[in-house]
Amino acid sequence: MERYYKCVVLFLGLVIIPQSCLCANSNVPCIQQEVQALLDFKASIAQHSSNKLSSWKGSHCCQWEGIGCDNVTGHVVKLDLRNPCYPPNWRQHYLQYIPCLQVIAPNVSSSLLQLEHLTYLDLTGNDFGESLIPMFIGSMGRLEHLSLSDAELSGNIPNSFGNLKSLQFLDISSNDNFSYSFQIREDISWISKLHSLKHLDLSSVPINDPHYLFQVLNLLPSLSHLSLYDCQLDNSLIPHYAFQNMTNLVYLDLSFNNMLSGPIPEVFQNMTSIESLYLSRNNINSIPLWFSELDKLTLLDLSGNGLRGQIPSYAFTNLSSLVHLDLSYNQLDSVSSLSFGNLKKFVYLDLSFNEFYGPIPEVFQNMTSIESLHLSGNHFTLVPSWFCNFQKLTYLDLSMNGIHGPIPEGLRNLTSIKVLDLRDNSLTSIPSWFVELKRLVYLDLSWNQITLQELHIFIHIGSRATHK
Repeated sequence: MERYYKCVVLFLGLVIIPQSCLCANSNVPCIQQEVQALLDFKASIAQHSSNKLSSWKGSHCCQWEGIGCDNVTGHVVKLDLRNPCYPPNWRQHYLQYIPCLQVIAPNVSSSLLQLEHLTYLDLTGNDFGESLIPMFIGSMGRLEHLSLSDAELSGNIPNSFGNLKSLQFLDISSNDNFSYSFQIREDISWISKLHSLKHLDLSSVPINDPHYLFQVLNLLPSLSHLSLYDCQLDNSLIPHYAFQNMTNLVYLDLSFNNMLSGPIPEVFQNMTSIESLYLSRNNINSIPLWFSELDKLTLLDLSGNGLRGQIPSYAFTNLSSLVHLDLSYNQLDSVSSLSFGNLKKFVYLDLSFNEFYGPIPEVFQNMTSIESLHLSGNHFTLVPSWFCNFQKLTYLDLSMNGIHGPIPEGLRNLTSIKVLDLRDNSLTSIPSWFVELKRLVYLDLSWNQITLQELHIFIHIGSRATHK
């Protein structure tokens, strides 16, 4: 008989996934002036962080870690020193171990100016000692990609950034909720000069004049990705014309602007191109009728708001492209039978930490495409038998509910399940069929009423079943 080997992790599990670093493989000889510029940059870095650049030696700089070269000319066109464990992604379901190799230096060395053909510069997640954003970056006119996010830089963002006419990607977010490192002066007209810009991230950068900012942003015809997370915005600071000319915008993040309150603002009504919309951690309390007209939405995050009572039947009816919906950390307690009827592409639903009571609602049973379902922190008491419809479900979180008795029979045929969190319920036993969940790699049964003897029996049965 075929032998099955697997590991079920009880109580706490870590999935450790190694991540390799970016390395160029060009065999074209390097330009000597550029080799020296890179070595000068390395010399400016604190000794105890130099392991990050341990490959930077010799004259073949195109083989060095984080360096990319033009295959024809040999010019350095890419410098990627992004901290590999940045940012900490709270949306991930599996914890990853990634070695953090942070560059530490008193400032960004001006030796980078010698890299005259550089089109890609990423210094994300490093530590440049809270030094001022270097003015000289504004003269690196070939740059197409620039990220200074959370690089321990400070001060006003230089107007000279407006000289970067080729820039398509700009990330100057600080991603620090407790200190705002960057500032945008009242004169932000320089942004309007970046006509090629597609991706702009100003997260955690205080906006002094939002009205003027949106005027400027409307002059960027190619803008498709905009993040204004934690920019201290409120309804009165977002003008009615805010997204009027942003016809290519597919991604918008306005999360953590706690003063954004009331219904979802009407300013979003004409954003018919939007695909990903993050409005979490605000004070939104209702979903308007027109919202279902945003029929290109694939991802919607309304977590951590003030939504109460029943999920409106009209809210998501026409959102047939919706794949990911996060309504966690609200005060929802019921769901209409029409709420999820047309969501044929639905794979992710998070209703954690709401006020649902009793059996899991029957309206869910037609969500046969669902792969990740988060229902923790409610008051569910029963897992119904139709749960076996979820043949694609790989992640299920039912922790911190009121489910009692044996592990529910409704979980029996979840043949694709990999992660199952049942902690902090009132479960009393593990049925023998449980070992049939062959793909399970993470199981949390902590804070239940299952005895140690019961666990020993389960492990013994499982051991016999997997070695038949």
